[in-house]
Amino acid sequence: MMDYELFKKLICQRIKEFLPPVYHSWEPVINRVNKVNECRDAFCLVPEDKERVAVPTVYLNDLYRDFLNDEDLDRVLGITASVIMQWSGKYAVDDFVMDFKRMRRHVVINLISADLNQELLGNLPHLHVMDLAVVFRVIMGMGPDGINSILMTRELMKDMEIEEEELFSLAVENSRRLFPAKLIPSQGSFFVVTNESDINGASVMLYREEMQKLGETLGGDYYILPSSIHEFFAIPAEEGNAMLLRRLLREGNREIVGREDLLSESIYYYSRDTETLTRCGARAADIRES
Repeated sequence: MMDYELFKKLICQRIKEFLPPVYHSWEPVINRVNKVNECRDAFCLVPEDKERVAVPTVYLNDLYRDFLNDEDLDRVLGITASVIMQWSGKYAVDDFVMDFKRMRRHVVINLISADLNQELLGNLPHLHVMDLAVVFRVIMGMGPDGINSILMTRELMKDMEIEEEELFSLAVENSRRLFPAKLIPSQGSFFVVTNESDINGASVMLYREEMQKLGETLGGDYYILPSSIHEFFAIPAEEGNAMLLRRLLREGNREIVGREDLLSESIYYYSRDTETLTRCGARAADIRES
């Protein structure tokens, strides 16, 4: 079986065999990129004169997993070439530089694990909520093919002339508008909570009004089992047990949830009276201002 390092080398060496001559002067580049919960190898072809043209990124880690299904390198190279031809130059670079007024309406929150993303967080504006971290994304486009977004960097935040606390309040309101909360009945009186896109739905934990309404639906306080970055389970307090729920969560994280989707191994408790989230065994986090 071909190992990963040889796979990367051959992708760089042979990709131009599957591309028309216009791409033959472009340089193959692999960069190590910090993504949520993991580092990945990002491959792209860069024009020789470094002209201002948007180029697509292909993650080699994903390609290699696909390659291992049948070990057909030509098939994988063909897929990669198709992506490059379809998306290279589709957008001018300036299309990605939105005016700040428009950008303010498209900044949203993204709730991730603080422990698993220490290196990533060092480069991004963020706020800590218990053992979690709130980072920010700028939504570039939404459509049938999915959601295109970029992480908010410190440089971008500086250009917007906005502080983290103000950015947080703005991003929560945008998130509620662009990604409304969605409740899905589960076993008994349990609910799965996410958003209308089913992507990064755990961020609903920071929607103040929706968390209160969820308490009304459940009839009181409730436990939160954060099953992934995309959703969480809400369990009425009188029906839950923090120790049992934590055991179930850890089993799910180990056996079901992919590393890229991990959020936490903690169970949280929501109090309707104080409008606070508590990490079971820790102090409460006030979300009344969110």
